[in-house]
Order: sequence, then C-alpha cells, then structure tokens
Amino acid sequence: MHRFGRLLWGMLFLAGLCNGFGAERATNTVPPDVFVVRRFEWMPAISGVRMSPVIFPRESPSVAVDHLAVLENHLWLTTRIRNARTNDNGPQLWALASTNGHLERVRGVLEKYHPRALWPMGRELWMAVEGGAGAFHAGSYAVEGFNALQGLASSNLMCFAEADGRLTTISDSGIVYQLDPHGTNWTRSGGPAPPLNPRSRDTWRLLAGSGRWLLAASANRLATRHILAPEWIDVTRAIADGTPWLDEISIHCIAGDDNGGFWVGTSVGLHHLQAESGVATHQIVPFNPGVSGAIVAPSGPWQKPSSAAYDQARERVITGIRTRMRDRARLARIGVETRRIVDPITPTSRIPGAVRAIARDKFFLWVATADGLNPSRSRILAFHLKTKRWLGWFAVGLPVRTLLSDDTHLWLGLDASNVPAGNTLIAVDKASVVAVPPKQWVPEELDPSEISAKLARPPVKEQAINAFFSGNHKKVAELLGNDPTTLDAEELFLLAFCHDAIGLDDTLKQQALLAQLHQTFPHSVFATSTRALLAPTTTKSDAVADPAETSADILIRRDLDSDGRINATELKLWLGDAWKLSDFDANGDGYLDASELPLLQKQIKAK
Repeated sequence: MHRFGRLLWGMLFLAGLCNGFGAERATNTVPPDVFVVRRFEWMPAISGVRMSPVIFPRESPSVAVDHLAVLENHLWLTTRIRNARTNDNGPQLWALASTNGHLERVRGVLEKYHPRALWPMGRELWMAVEGGAGAFHAGSYAVEGFNALQGLASSNLMCFAEADGRLTTISDSGIVYQLDPHGTNWTRSGGPAPPLNPRSRDTWRLLAGSGRWLLAASANRLATRHILAPEWIDVTRAIADGTPWLDEISIHCIAGDDNGGFWVGTSVGLHHLQAESGVATHQIVPFNPGVSGAIVAPSGPWQKPSSAAYDQARERVITGIRTRMRDRARLARIGVETRRIVDPITPTSRIPGAVRAIARDKFFLWVATADGLNPSRSRILAFHLKTKRWLGWFAVGLPVRTLLSDDTHLWLGLDASNVPAGNTLIAVDKASVVAVPPKQWVPEELDPSEISAKLARPPVKEQAINAFFSGNHKKVAELLGNDPTTLDAEELFLLAFCHDAIGLDDTLKQQALLAQLHQTFPHSVFATSTRALLAPTTTKSDAVADPAETSADILIRRDLDSDGRINATELKLWLGDAWKLSDFDANGDGYLDASELPLLQKQIKAK
C-alpha cells in the first residue's frame, strides 16, 4: 500500500510538472466556433411563389437533372438515375409535354448513345452523344447522327452555343466546331482553346455565345474569342483580379447577353465580362472567416464521440485560426503591392452565396446561388436587366444544377444525390415571382450608409471580428481596448493582433496582450495557436533594468488598457504573483498612477 501511494504521488507530481511546462489539458469538450459573424440579408424574400414538382416514375428515380431545353411544346431534359438495376448507368433523355404534363422517357436509338448536352435550334433538338452529336427532328421524329464523317473529328463534345446565328460546339480539349448553313456538315473554327494544366483532370466543359463572340470555360479557366479570329484570349485574370478571395475561383456557369458580353457564375459571386475590352464587373460574396468546432466524426445516437474526435476538432479549429491569419498576411502583402486596402469581408454586393446556375430571358436574369446558412439548399434570385435592380429571392431545398426560362415557367434542375426521395425537377410560375411591385426592388449596388448601419448592429465581438478582417485595426482597439481584463480569449487574440506589424505596429503591446492571453486562458485554442509567437518572459530583475526609465516609460510599456494607470492584472503580468498592488497603492484607489510608480521602481531595484 505504501508503495502504491508513492507511485500515485509520483504520477501526480509528473502530471503537475507537465502542466507546468504548458501541456494541454485533455478534456472531452467541443471546441468553440471562432470568428463567427452573422450573415445579413441585402435583398427581400419573395413570398407566395408557386412551385410544382415533376414526379418521375417509381421504376426510374432521378438523382439529378443536368440539362434542360424547350422545343415544340415539350421540355427536354437529361437525368441521372438513382439506382441502376442494369448496366445502363449513362444519362437518360426525357420529354415533358406542356399540354398535358405527361413525362415520358425517350426510347429508341438515342437511349443507346446517352445524350448529354441539349440545345434547341429551329425544329431540331441537338445533343452531345457518345461518338459525336445527334439531331432530333421534331417534325419527323427522326434522329440524325454526326461524327468524323461529317467533320466532327472530336468525339467527346461538351456543350452547344449559338454565335452569329450558327450552331457551335466545343470538345473537352477546347476544339470548336461550327455547323454549316445547310446543316449537313461541321467545320473546325479557329485554333484550340488555351491548354489547361496537364497535371489536373480539368477539361473545357462550357461554351456560350454572345453576338459574334464566344466564351469557353473549364473549372478554373476562361477564354474568349471573336468567331473570325484564329486565337483565343485567356481572360481568367479579368475575373480573378476583381475578388479579394485568395482561394482559386471555381467557374460554375456562363451565359451570353447577346451584345458581346457574358454573365459568369463562380464560387465567389456573379461577374459580367465584356469580351471585346476584357473588362469585368463583379458582385462578390463577402468572405466568412468563421471556423466551426463541430465534431465531424460519425457516431450513432447511442454513441459518444471518442477522445480522438474531440482532439481532431480542436486541431481543426487551431489550423483554421492559423490559416485565417496567414490569409490576412497575404492580403496585406497584396495591399502593399497594389497600394489599396484588400477587404474580403465587408459586403459589396447583394449576392448571398456561390452562383451555381444562370438563365436569361428577355427581361430577367435568373440566378441560382448557394444558401449561405445551408450550402445544401439554394436561393433563386431575379434580376431585372433594364433597370439593374433585384426583385428578391426565394428558397429551394436542394442544390441547383441548371435553370431554364420559357414564357410561363422557370424550370429548376436539382441535385438530389444526398436526399433519399428529393424531387429533381421543379416548375416555378414566373408570374408569381415577377408580381413583386417595382417600388420594392432594390438596386444592384449597396449603399455605404446601408452597410454601415447593419454592421453597427451586432454585439461588440462581432463588430471587432468584422473590423479586424476588413483591416480596420484602429476600430478593433477602440472596441476592445478599454479594459483587456474583461475580455475572453478570442477578444484578447483580436486585440493583440490588431497591434502587430500589419495593424497598429506596437510590438510591446502585442506581446503584453499575448502574455495575458496565455496566463488567463492557457488551454484555449487561441493560446495554443500562438504559443510559438510568445516572446520569452523577462525575469523580475530584468523588469526595470534601465535606470533611466521613467514612470511615463513604464506606463507606455505596461499600461495595457491605456487608462494611464497600472491595475492588479497588469502588475501581475509585469512582475508576477509575488508583488501586491496594495503595498504601493498610496491613495487606496486600486491602481498605481505615475506618482506611485517611483516607490515600486525603488523596491524592484532593491531586490
């Protein structure tokens, strides 16, 4: 028993020694979400929108609708099935009659060649098929195939567009073909699009026409060309240079405006590109700096997450904090190089999320975006092209893959991959959307006073986070610097780093605040993520080693809250626990002012 007691005492001593050297306290607690800011609504929601789902037959459940086209009173669509009981795993072609709402799968020769991209022209429905292209003639119900014999040397066609009145298609390698005026043969048009990164699996997959201009897009590249020009021009920078986001931009959708311009939907917002000038305008989604501390390890309702799951969540938050600070430094460097403030967080547009699909009709641009609160949901926005004003938005419960507008309906092709029984085709009554009175429409651009008013509403911490990541470090100090002893770990972190070289450039104050962070919240994710940045602490004998240091000098270095006095916490951070403020507080007000500091200096020198 005596031996067991000594062993237990040794284990406790060793544990205390490890804690003394800064080991993390192992607790199964979910780490907090950090840098959380609320999302603001910048356009009104549209109520009373009438939506009708289109139900697929039970034996052919649809997992996603990829392409839509309207021809001869029918809506044509390509879908992917949910559970293939046969070896037929390719896309399926369906037709929905507008007269009776009957949905029927297209059988016959097209079924074998798996139609993909659709494009109506005249009375023909063109589609990309395996080995080339196919044309379905609405009058005769005949199907005509086009391959290398008709000039299509590329077999893997991605999509269609119309430029200068001629049907155009593009292959995955960027080769463009145009249909001759007689509709019998295809000819190669110009050189191939610029080569993509050979180390990636990226391919040219989108094509749009506008007047006499073409725009091709891969997942991350854009190139434009006049139909009479032999070469393409890479215009990716025209889009990327307009955003303060640092991650590579993903291009989701493109559409022409018939006047030599193009709408481009990306992971960071909505852009409009003038092909001839290469100039783009941008509506960018504000960056959300938040890092989630949620447990992502799978567990059943009867199970508790393991200790490893909590540790992984904590490490993810710590990594997220460091990533946000590295991005802040990169943006600051870009700001120095470009001589402008790069602000990724202050809203500059009304777009609520990444743009997933675009459809244009005579009067409106329809935009499908991700819902900022729930990326698995979507928002549909209506934009009036002539007045450049937003009517508002309405929500749908699944990601949108494609949009199509006809005279009466807006058709939504959805992705139900993660929903057991989701409807993948929705018909929206356009009249119920455009019924919004024009006086309720909101302008395309945000008014600065509107932004300022909304950003002033959240709690102080949220305001400080917004100010910190927008580069307004002076405001962070004003919001949090009155009494650092009342701040939590996140607020101390923000206040400390607003004094770094990127911010107010006060290294002494930054180090003092970091020391306070580590002493007050030693086991927080903020203390762990900044441990390498903490300067070695000074000994008591080194605290006021300079004999010429005056009381004013001490206040500059040690007065963390800038109130002209030293409080108990500031004294503790300066000299340690052995020094009591009451021993030198002559007037008993609980602080050391300039007249009381000489006695403290004399006592330190004596020791």
